[in-house]
Amino acid sequence: MAAEWQRLHRFRAVMGFATIDTAAEHLGIDQSTLVRQLQRIKADIGTTIYHRATLTQDLRPTKRGAALLRALDHPDAQQHLTTAAPRGTAAGGQVPRKGGTPEVVSYHGSRRKKTPK
Repeated sequence: MAAEWQRLHRFRAVMGFATIDTAAEHLGIDQSTLVRQLQRIKADIGTTIYHRATLTQDLRPTKRGAALLRALDHPDAQQHLTTAAPRGTAAGGQVPRKGGTPEVVSYHGSRRKKTPK
């Protein structure tokens, strides 16, 4: 059960980045491992949960993925996610979100938002 919550924790984290590569680097895990975990969630749910990044658009959740993210914001889910978050990772348990402070968005490689000068 802990592995499932860890995958969900990582999905939630990934959606805060422009690309899977950037998310994997921040989380301190191999990109292929992260992709396999996201594919496992897709298989478990039975539908696609995110749209891949393109040259003009960042990685983004599908409607079903957005619903999953909302469900993961529920207090009961938060408790499980906190427990499943690996200790000592580069993310340190923090999940940056798109639309956060300009420094966070810029640091994580968003192609659509620029840090104000």
